[in-house]
Amino acid sequence: MLHEQVAAVLRKGTDVKGRSRRSEFWRFTVVTAAFLPLAMLLLDVNAVLALVLLLLIACCLAFWLATAVRRLHDIGRSGAWVLLSFVPFGILVLFVWSVRDGEPGTNRWGANPKSAPTTATGGRLRDGVIPE
Repeated sequence: MLHEQVAAVLRKGTDVKGRSRRSEFWRFTVVTAAFLPLAMLLLDVNAVLALVLLLLIACCLAFWLATAVRRLHDIGRSGAWVLLSFVPFGILVLFVWSVRDGEPGTNRWGANPKSAPTTATGGRLRDGVIPE
């Protein structure tokens, strides 16, 4: 489950369109937060490894920012609010918003990611199979 949600973030990359569920955002955040201190410890090993790690850190930051924007979209806020993460104590506001449940139904950024996909006739898909 954890690897699926991290893989989902990596597939979406830096796409800021749409919405992200709380679980997707928080699982990626936890994995990134665990990776970054380990990467920082290895920065002094040699120059080539340090360059590779700095590129990985930059990618993680870009993916996290995109996921944070999609998470803000899920609660009905503009992605521009992610800039609060660069202001002292702004990250606390983002934290409070990121633990809120998403808006039910569709908002201007797309359908609720919690909703199950529906068929053309309006029936719900169950495990990817159209009920008869």
